[in-house]
Amino acid sequence: MKAVIYARYSAGPKQTDQSIDGQVRVCRKYCEEHGMEVVDIYADRHITGKTDARPEFQRMIRDSAFGKFDAVCVYKTDRFSRNKLDSVVYKKQLKDNGVKLCYAAEAIPEGPEGIILESLMEGLAEYYSAELAQKIRRGMYETALKGKPLGNNIPFGYTTDENRCFVIDEDEAQVVRMIYDMYLRGNNVAEIRRKLTSLGYTSRVGRPFAYSSLKRILTNEAYTGTYKAVGVRIEGNIPAIISKETFAMAQIKVKKTKELKGRVAKDIYLLSGKLYCGKCDRLMSGASGRSHTGKAHHYYRCPGHYKYHECPRKPIVRDDLENLVVQMTVDYVLNPKVMREIAHIVFMTQSDALRNDKEEDRLEAALRKNKKEIRNLIEAIKAGFRTDELSKELDQLEERKIDLENELAAVKQRSLGLSEDQIYFFLEQFIKRKEETPHDYRKKVIECFVSSVYVYDDTIEIYYKMSDQDHHSSGKLGSTPLPSVDLTVLRSNPDLMFSSRGLSLRIKHNF
Repeated sequence: MKAVIYARYSAGPKQTDQSIDGQVRVCRKYCEEHGMEVVDIYADRHITGKTDARPEFQRMIRDSAFGKFDAVCVYKTDRFSRNKLDSVVYKKQLKDNGVKLCYAAEAIPEGPEGIILESLMEGLAEYYSAELAQKIRRGMYETALKGKPLGNNIPFGYTTDENRCFVIDEDEAQVVRMIYDMYLRGNNVAEIRRKLTSLGYTSRVGRPFAYSSLKRILTNEAYTGTYKAVGVRIEGNIPAIISKETFAMAQIKVKKTKELKGRVAKDIYLLSGKLYCGKCDRLMSGASGRSHTGKAHHYYRCPGHYKYHECPRKPIVRDDLENLVVQMTVDYVLNPKVMREIAHIVFMTQSDALRNDKEEDRLEAALRKNKKEIRNLIEAIKAGFRTDELSKELDQLEERKIDLENELAAVKQRSLGLSEDQIYFFLEQFIKRKEETPHDYRKKVIECFVSSVYVYDDTIEIYYKMSDQDHHSSGKLGSTPLPSVDLTVLRSNPDLMFSSRGLSLRIKHNF
């Protein structure tokens, strides 16, 4: 089997290429142990995992479509992505291209339990990323209260003094006043840009002003002397370049310009790609329309009905169906008894997959031997036997020690796993919180749990992401049997069951 390695580290003063080297070393060891040949390495440096705008990551995804490799090996789930939605999308793309995703420092068991565990590990990575961002925001908040710039974020027209406090840069401030004056006299952004260029005015980096730069200047309240950042808004905290009245009149024009463009937000259909017509087995799609009163209506429709005129399935109101799917999931799956049983199964399966005592013992013995050899060489050098050969051998032993410590740490990390209570805790996070909007909650539950939905005349069937393959592929239901599990809580409910299709829920409902 041909495999490639993907490694990544985020921007930060303590992040270096040594992080990439360590990840690659552990991944190579994993591939060697599992009989995989490493044919290429993709590495992104100084790029966060919260975005998919990573050049090497995107190159890897593109290459996966050409059969260049059969597997992708990453150090941990958070190296692949710290964004759960991106993770789902790109793992699906790899799977469609016949490429397997492996984790060198985390043991993810095969089967439905592994899917749950992998989802929890991704959730943990996203939680860690959010927690880190929260800590950073706290430090930024304190800086903002003092009225000082955050990093190098200093608006055009300002500079800072020896105390890092805002002061006006008169040369740039003159340009800012000119921009507002022209805008309020009826010039649009393009006309202002041409005028500034003809007069030789440039941005701070010496280039002609961009459209986006001018728009930011025209909407930045800082020019009225108001400091605004990370939730802090203090009037008169910095010197003003324009009056509040001038800024207010500019905002009225900005708002009118936006309204004239008539931008309409894209409708969101959470069940897109997951909803099937139970009558003709076709994938249903989202659509919208307006009544004679101008009110917008959103619904799901079957192409067999509106396009091919072969299916009697009529459109279904979007919100009614999405609310029903989420409510049934909350009532039947996300209740304490079922979640506790699922957590127990995942934990037991994980425990069986994580046992690797022999490898840990071997590495610990090798590390002890390595440390002893290092001590002996150091004693020899102290005794006056220092030679170039001994120094070179000591350097090699030190490098070997780092390799062994990294390998041992990876094995121990795999053996830790998650406790049953931790797994249950992460499942609990899907219980609705007061601060979540109905749409945000529907989106979270459907994206994380629902695999596919089938709608019949008087029944709805919901299939969950607890199967070792998708429930629907090329119009055919999956048939790979699940491992034998003892879900007495589920079996006591005739509507919720484990079958060859995975965990499913059948509800009586007329559409």
